[in-house]
Amino acid sequence: MSENRSRGASTAVGIEEGLSSRRGFLASSAALLGGGALLAVLPKAAGAQDTGSIGCAESVQQIVTIAAVAEALATTFYYNGVTRRVGKQLDEADLVYFKAALAQEKDHLDLLVGAGASPPPSTFYFENGTFRGVEEFTAVLLALEEAFIGAYAAAIERFCQLNRGDLAKLASRILGVEAEHRALGRDVAGERVPNNLCLERAPFTCVSEAVDALAPFLSDGPGKTAFKMPTDAQIEANWIPCED
Repeated sequence: MSENRSRGASTAVGIEEGLSSRRGFLASSAALLGGGALLAVLPKAAGAQDTGSIGCAESVQQIVTIAAVAEALATTFYYNGVTRRVGKQLDEADLVYFKAALAQEKDHLDLLVGAGASPPPSTFYFENGTFRGVEEFTAVLLALEEAFIGAYAAAIERFCQLNRGDLAKLASRILGVEAEHRALGRDVAGERVPNNLCLERAPFTCVSEAVDALAPFLSDGPGKTAFKMPTDAQIEANWIPCED
């Protein structure tokens, strides 16, 4: 296995560890986030999943902000998947999946900002080699989509608790598209049964637990490269627009 492939695999493992984590958000992620956007907008989220607590404490604004960070990350991820080396290794039928996903993630981001999310970061950090090969790219894709699906599942319940049925409905509609991304990513990765689950996994009790999965992409470090969020013009030059 090459060094780049190994790094791609380590990224996916790191995200999976974040999926299973139930540590307090500030205690576990402050060092990684380093004063980034999530610390600024989620000062009260640490108590949302303390051991022994009943229920979650995120506000509507906190939830949509976490989701917006995830969607900005996803937009940046799919844009670079389409435009960099990995995109040239894909056949046209598979590349179509990711061009469509790029449009869908950007649409989700715009909807969440419209729902009151704080502006997400404009720079994300990926392990070197993430966009150099199909295996490395899809390993990160599948781990990210698992995190996104889990976060939206938790968001639906919390929005219902907050009597925001409109946002619960929006979260469910976004979750459905993220689940499509997971299945299509498995297909590109060569999995024999892309749609392998009877029920989507629900790894998070509270939405703020998803921050552990997002944190590695919000700070620089050895073996990482910074990627700017693409502009609207860059996205539109490389997407396949989605339907309402």
